[in-house]
Amino acid sequence: MRTTHLALATASALALAASPARAAVVFDTLSGHWESEATLSESLWVAQAFGSGLNNLLTGIKLNLYGGSGTFGVELWDIDSQNKPGSLITTIGNFSSPTTPSQNNVVNISGLNVSINPNSTYYVVVKATSAGGSVNWGSTTSSDQNVSGSPMYSVVYNGGSWGDVDEENPQRMMVEAVPEASTWLAGAFAGLIILGGVARRKLLHRRVSGAAS
Repeated sequence: MRTTHLALATASALALAASPARAAVVFDTLSGHWESEATLSESLWVAQAFGSGLNNLLTGIKLNLYGGSGTFGVELWDIDSQNKPGSLITTIGNFSSPTTPSQNNVVNISGLNVSINPNSTYYVVVKATSAGGSVNWGSTTSSDQNVSGSPMYSVVYNGGSWGDVDEENPQRMMVEAVPEASTWLAGAFAGLIILGGVARRKLLHRRVSGAAS
């Protein structure tokens, strides 16, 4: 009987370990109302910060982009001591700018596999990447009850330098991330220990009950 309980506990934990970690939304201003927009070009970029939480892997980014022409690029930057974008970490990709004029249009960049550090702040930087190209990026307000995540830092790059940090008018964006495999497996083995303890307590309870009868 004891072997059966422990086998069930082991099987449950292994099933948990085999299951892929599900992406969690770590930052969401996309759900906020449309308030305004920034028109991006090769010389005017906009950056929106997000916190990674306990996650180690960036898996998806959704951006409120519209009314564009040419191509745009998306980059991941770290943060400097002034809470502005510090240096480029990686280029997420270059894409065709959405031409629709809809202010609620969403560009979904999924299937990413970008390593990030937990409990850290990063910037998603968006810019036009073709000569004469442009794209609009909608913004909301940090006071909107539907936004979540932190920090709400938004910064404009213009004239060769980053401007002041704006904490009240974040760009509309959603970021998804997951823990790395080692973190997920640690949780699975913790589950094994818990399930094993439960099985042992049940076994002891049955032995005591049998002795009392």
